[in-house]
Parts: sequence; C-alpha cells; structure tokens
Amino acid sequence: MEVDGFERMRYKPKVIVRAIHMHQDGMSFFKVQNHLWQHDGVRVSRQTLTKWEKKYSDFLKSAARKRHTGHQRKSARG
Repeated sequence: MEVDGFERMRYKPKVIVRAIHMHQDGMSFFKVQNHLWQHDGVRVSRQTLTKWEKKYSDFLKSAARKRHTGHQRKSARG
C-alpha cells in the first residue's frame, strides 16, 4: 500500500480532495456538505470538513506546486 497521507481515513481520498477544492473555490462548508450528500451519497459534518481542510490543504497545495513545476521543466526541455 502506497503511503499518500490518507491512510486510515473513512472516506476515499477523491472525496476529501474534491471537498477541499470546492471549499477553496469559494463554496461554504454547508454547501460542500450538501453537495457531497446529494451527488455522492456521502454524509459528513462541517466539523469533519474543517478538519480535512486543516489536515490536507497545505499537503495538496505543495503536491500541486510540485506537479506544476515538474510540468514546467518538461515543457522547457521538450
């Protein structure tokens, strides 16, 4: 099993990442909570969403930065 920071989490990483992105794109935690319930059948509390945001937002930003700078290096070479 690959260590990715999501070990022992109740929900799939895809759900957590999408929830964080929706909130960072301007949706309130209430709207994110409702969206996850309506579209994915996932029930989470706003407190859980807040914990995910605190735990994973910096991790996701740094991963995106690494991916972006790696893409720029490939573009400059090729």
